[in-house]
Amino acid sequence: MAQVWVRWDFAWEAKPGKHTVTVQATDCNASDQDAVARIVLDKRWQRVSDGLGAEQSPFSQGTLCNFRLRLLQRHLDKTLLERTVALAERLGGGAR
Repeated sequence: MAQVWVRWDFAWEAKPGKHTVTVQATDCNASDQDAVARIVLDKRWQRVSDGLGAEQSPFSQGTLCNFRLRLLQRHLDKTLLERTVALAERLGGGAR
């Protein structure tokens, strides 16, 4: 799976997880609660969260909410989206 790079507490992290689910939830207009449920019920969301075959979500609704708030506080929400779009373009992902 392609990696999305996110600056987090002055370090760059390249593991799929909260940031990829945050982008997916934004794209699907899903709430944090819905995103957590979709990770368990939908294999596409499991793949995004690096949890294929998961019976439980790797994180809670509160964790996603806190992560998004930290992105916003550090003004990294736009950076996350820009890097995700750039990565998709580099990998040949097309627009819908």
